[in-house]
Amino acid sequence: MRTVAKYAFSLLSLFLVAGFGFAQTKLTVACWWMNDPVRAANMQTAIVEFQKLYPKVQVEALILDGTKYWDKLYLDIANDSEADIVAVDTGAGISSYDQTRPGGAFLALDKYIKGYVLKDGTSLEKDILFLNATQRSGQTIALPFINFYAQNTVYRKSVLKAAGIDPKKLETWSGQLEVAKALTKADASGKRTTFGFAHPTTAKDVLTRWFTMPYLWTAGGGIFPLEKGPYTPDRLIFNSKENIKAFEYLLSINKAAGPTGDRRYYDDIRPLFLTGDVAFMQAAIWTMSSIETDMMPAGAFTSDLAFAPFPTYDLDGQKRAPIYESWGNPLAISSKSKHPKEAFDFIAYMHSIEVQKREGVAASPVNKKALPFYNSVKPKQGEFVAMATKYEMRIVPDIPQWNEFEGVIRQTFNSILVGAQTPKEALDEGQAEMVKILQAKKK
Repeated sequence: MRTVAKYAFSLLSLFLVAGFGFAQTKLTVACWWMNDPVRAANMQTAIVEFQKLYPKVQVEALILDGTKYWDKLYLDIANDSEADIVAVDTGAGISSYDQTRPGGAFLALDKYIKGYVLKDGTSLEKDILFLNATQRSGQTIALPFINFYAQNTVYRKSVLKAAGIDPKKLETWSGQLEVAKALTKADASGKRTTFGFAHPTTAKDVLTRWFTMPYLWTAGGGIFPLEKGPYTPDRLIFNSKENIKAFEYLLSINKAAGPTGDRRYYDDIRPLFLTGDVAFMQAAIWTMSSIETDMMPAGAFTSDLAFAPFPTYDLDGQKRAPIYESWGNPLAISSKSKHPKEAFDFIAYMHSIEVQKREGVAASPVNKKALPFYNSVKPKQGEFVAMATKYEMRIVPDIPQWNEFEGVIRQTFNSILVGAQTPKEALDEGQAEMVKILQAKKK
């Protein structure tokens, strides 16, 4: 995922096979999520294991801070200097990076995938989920690696029980508004001490967009119809009445039950839920590990945490089933790599059962053979995935202009959610900017 903050760069070099007397193949792997200590350790372990199987291959992991990873990736591709292997994101415009270089920045992998079976019996063709999510122009340009789902409603059973509230009320938009109002408390001065619900508002964090899009989709809106092409200016629906309705709802529930101001999801909202100061919120599968670790009091994650599906739209006498998000962090190979076969061996190894088991701490494995283990050791996470996958999944449109669209979306959402503009004003301006972006690229 992308965020906006100061860029930091560090390099971890693993030279584990020097001095053996044969030529070394050197690979570089660039990723942004290794700032997380668990995932950093996972990558380092995988590199050590891989090099035991392939002693002629030396791997360098380029650990890039997520705040500027995407800008650097653009520049590196433009300068033909990106790593052999790069981490990408199906929810962050793979095409915008692939099309930076004429002919494609990422290697087509189909010929490598065909018939490839790992030593543990994993068939890349048969056992890896979401391969279709990384196909562009009929070619697979990345291997999925891990997958995320968003968003279910998380709540504390004890809070609803004490208030005499049926959790079923959380399954509709009107019900969530009613519950949020009932669970919001204030002191004698009128200052809120407990919030029924909270939603991110900042333009500085991509998670505001992530946690808002399902509201637009479920209301019948979005950016393009069903987020499918053709991606032409005349098909934009960003300022649609459905999007306006979704934001009017978010404003109403925030006003009635939420904290005010510029709020980040991870830094401002999640901590309030962990301490019990927010009664319920939306959550993604990647948030579950931090909730498991930090939810208070001790043991609450197991005994008190519960899920409800993302709410069904039930306003104006209409009903629309919830629409979720599904995205992943695939690994792609640079079309400039001098060692594509070895690079593919590495990303294939990252899909082995044991690697996938370890990566399940942050997301859902994409190797089907790792899922029984994941569900057994992470039963809450397994429950989360089982609930989410009952519903339609979408991702944002994968267009070459995505990075420019992202900036417009963040600013538009922030302007609405902090009350700087009405939904119609902000969405009209956002749509006009998107039209300009599409027309400029067309020229």
